[in-house]
Amino acid sequence: MALLTVGLGVPLAASPAAAEVAVPAAPAQEDGLETRTKATYVVDPAAAAIRVTVEVTLANQIPDRNRNGVIEQAYFSEIGVPVLTEAANFVAAGGAGPLTVTAQDIGNPYVRSALVDLEPNLFYGQSQTVKLTYDLPNQRPRSPGVSRANDAFVAFPAFTFGDAGLSSVEVRLPKRYEVEVVGAELEETTQGDQKILSAQSIEDPDGFIAFVVGTDEAKLVSKPADTDGAEVVVRAWPDDAEWADFAAKQVADAKPVLEELVGLPWPRDDELAIVESASPYAYGYAGWYDEADHAISVGDELDPRVMVHELSHVWFNSRLFADRWVAEGFAEEYATTALEELDQPQDGPAAPDRRAAGAVALNDWSDPFLLDETSEATELYGYAASWYIVDQIAQEVGVEKLRGVLDAVADQRITYTGDPDPESFVGVADWQRLLDLLEGQAGSAKAPELWDTFVVNDEQRAELAARTTARTTYDELVASGDGWTPPLEVRRAMAEWNFGALDDAVAEAEDVLAVRDDIEAALAGLDVEDLGLEEAYETAEGTQTVLPVARETLDAAEAYAAADGQMDEGVGFLGEVGLLWSGTDGRLDTARRELEAGDPGASLRASAAVEQSLDDAARDGALRVGGVVLVGGGGLFALWRIRRWRRRRRKGKVERAERSAEAKLAALPSLPQVEPLSSLTGKPRTPPPLPPMPPTGPTARTSPPAEDPDTPAPRRFTEL
Repeated sequence: MALLTVGLGVPLAASPAAAEVAVPAAPAQEDGLETRTKATYVVDPAAAAIRVTVEVTLANQIPDRNRNGVIEQAYFSEIGVPVLTEAANFVAAGGAGPLTVTAQDIGNPYVRSALVDLEPNLFYGQSQTVKLTYDLPNQRPRSPGVSRANDAFVAFPAFTFGDAGLSSVEVRLPKRYEVEVVGAELEETTQGDQKILSAQSIEDPDGFIAFVVGTDEAKLVSKPADTDGAEVVVRAWPDDAEWADFAAKQVADAKPVLEELVGLPWPRDDELAIVESASPYAYGYAGWYDEADHAISVGDELDPRVMVHELSHVWFNSRLFADRWVAEGFAEEYATTALEELDQPQDGPAAPDRRAAGAVALNDWSDPFLLDETSEATELYGYAASWYIVDQIAQEVGVEKLRGVLDAVADQRITYTGDPDPESFVGVADWQRLLDLLEGQAGSAKAPELWDTFVVNDEQRAELAARTTARTTYDELVASGDGWTPPLEVRRAMAEWNFGALDDAVAEAEDVLAVRDDIEAALAGLDVEDLGLEEAYETAEGTQTVLPVARETLDAAEAYAAADGQMDEGVGFLGEVGLLWSGTDGRLDTARRELEAGDPGASLRASAAVEQSLDDAARDGALRVGGVVLVGGGGLFALWRIRRWRRRRRKGKVERAERSAEAKLAALPSLPQVEPLSSLTGKPRTPPPLPPMPPTGPTARTSPPAEDPDTPAPRRFTEL
């Protein structure tokens, strides 16, 4: 039986038994011998054996020949019946009584021939019926024989030989067994407490193999595995305590190591069963992980690599990755790394030959059909190439960065992130998303070349070329953004490889950035910090909707700049009187805050209100002066309020400007370090003399003359 040295990630839907159990035709039988065969297999758990009966009816159809007066007669003296190597207790009988049986090696490690002497010899026109019985005794775990027959588990290949349409196979076993048939189809019926599996009138008897696997889980011996944070039970054959101990220890040791390496918690809260089974062997595999049932089936070999590989599939399966090769590559890489950390050194992968027999683009690698030698070669190539790719990337970027990639896959985060919290990317990760994460997040330079060489087929290679062009366009937009990351619409098109939608979205984004530049020019020197337009741009699912907002923001920015400039120009003495208690300064702050919050409409309204107040200030001041007699302390109080308001406005603008400058300086790259003068070689220079300092002490500052036409002469105020 072909036992592969790697495990399968998930059970295969349908595949024949391993091709090595090939049944030879009866030896050296010539045309003219009609062979009608019925093979019956009866499972006897009490005897730990499978009872086999092969009933063969032979008819010699080769006529006698007269050659130069000599009668030539063709006859048959023996018949060869193919049996498993472990077959024992042969008994044969014919019409004349018992017949001699001799087991003969035919060069196949799993099958030999039982030669039955015919008594009498079979001449033309004659027929004989031969009945051969033998046992397939239960084979101890890890023995070379392929059959098993214990109370919990039964497995064997059912086969026959003979002429087309004249052969049949029947299998009988207790119906308490859950039965799986791999390979040729058998019809299932029940009779009393027996399940009957049968095939009649087999068209190709020599190629007929049905691998029968029966399991009674109630009879398996259960042993809990000591795994913190996970419920794991080992279920072994009743006669294999060694395997149960081995499996429990391997899982207990490897689980925390895998959890640390992968960086994701144990993915399931239901019980994981580790089941000893020959079912994978029937398909040509050492083991597999059944994602639906959350169960690992592994053969009876004590192979740490197979056990840990299948345990890795608890993480690496179709819930995390859509492509089979990705799950297999990660499972093998992490199993190997975990075993090395457990002081069980493993060989690394070899570079696969892309021209070897069975080589295929990994995206075309599908479930195997192992009767086809090319398919078996493809399986071997697929496993080798998958592991090689993941190992190459792991060696390049390291476990920490791979852990970040797996975390992004598990959290379903978009592959092209912006300044906002990463948006979600619904769906299982495929080869495209994995490439984006490996290159964009982990920084892998090897991934694109590995994908081109081993992963994509010819049609998909064109997608890789389109991706290269799209990434150049995307990088240019990032540079143009100068800190503004591309809109969600652009990032989503990149993540979905929808490159056809990219050009329009990028063009619209560039239009917004052009308006952004005009806005920044309008606000140059003002104390406006980050614009709310940035968030609208970066989170836009339709970039075309941001351009009107950007233009409105530009209008609001120009209005705010005009209002701020008019405020700085001043409104004269009467204007200042008119602005007392008007809230104009607060409305200007409101215009600034609304710009920063991304509400240009509200900012426009606030700036318009400021300009209106400034336009009306002189009139309002004149009315106040004319209606109120300013005397003594009242006048001084009003003047003090005016001066205090202007000082507060200047101080606020300076502080905000300083904060803005500090933020911009912090964003600049660090300047290179310069050695102190004392550490430099050469002759020191004497600094030039300082200019004379002005006298210190309290001074009086003079305000500019008032520009109010109603004021007959300049006024001079001393600031107290």
